[in-house]
Amino acid sequence: MGLIQEFVFSQLKAHHLWLDVKDHNLRAIHVYESTGFQVEGKLRECIRTDDRYEPLIIMGILEREYVSKFKEGGTST
Repeated sequence: MGLIQEFVFSQLKAHHLWLDVKDHNLRAIHVYESTGFQVEGKLRECIRTDDRYEPLIIMGILEREYVSKFKEGGTST
């Protein structure tokens, strides 16, 4: 995840990086939070799996948050 963030913010000069994750995938949510992502919202019943609809959690990190956490004294992952 750290390499992706480095590429997106340093090479692509993006301002905001976001992703979506199934709400029951607590392990992934924890990993994303540990790399600076924050929950930005929830898309209700947006993906069909078998015979039901599931929500997705939207998580994001801003370039300034990435720089603050990982470049100016934090630990990169």
